[in-house]
Amino acid sequence: LCLIKRRKLQKKTGKTMVAKTSIHIEKETKEDFHEDFCRVQSVSQDLAEKFNDAVRKAPSLAAADKATRPPELQFMLCHVYSYTNNVTKEEKALLVEKKLP
Repeated sequence: LCLIKRRKLQKKTGKTMVAKTSIHIEKETKEDFHEDFCRVQSVSQDLAEKFNDAVRKAPSLAAADKATRPPELQFMLCHVYSYTNNVTKEEKALLVEKKLP
């Protein structure tokens, strides 16, 4: 989500995103943890798509209508946003993903 300020007007563009940080990390940096997390989410989504395809093709799971078809598996796509605090010069990393409704 990008907030554009022009003269007292504010306009939202893009999808609303949620930024997260991890607080219980011991052996790796937050940025490394977030990158690993996103990599696992991406692989999980690839596997979920294969699973969903197999379920759709399985005759024994054929749905009579949309209401009775098996639910599909999905994993959130996420990103790591890195930035430097202009005041403290500290480098930070956040896990960012689409906000759920």
